[in-house]
Amino acid sequence: MTMEPVNTGDQPGKGFDGDNTIAFRKKEIQEALLEFITRNFMVERSDIKLDLSMIDEGIIDSFGLVEIVTFMESAFDMEVADDDMNRDNFGSVLKIVDYIHRQTDTDIPIRAVT
Repeated sequence: MTMEPVNTGDQPGKGFDGDNTIAFRKKEIQEALLEFITRNFMVERSDIKLDLSMIDEGIIDSFGLVEIVTFMESAFDMEVADDDMNRDNFGSVLKIVDYIHRQTDTDIPIRAVT
């Protein structure tokens, strides 16, 4: 019996199981995004429901969304098209994470943004 090596989650992109690598990368993106949101919008992490709209929940307004986009472009070295700013991509933290992952889809390190 042979055992297949799997990504232990220690380093993104270093494992052999693509699903684990993707999950690790999305977790990394989510943590960076949540850190930015809690720091800049003075909200506790426990108050952010990952699957609900932050606008509907009163955490951010349209200006807050622009701040998040600016953060994303800087931290993830990406460009957000105006047409992409919709509920499908920005309707919740989880949707934003999926959008960032689809746009970057690499193991480029997340830059620290202060």
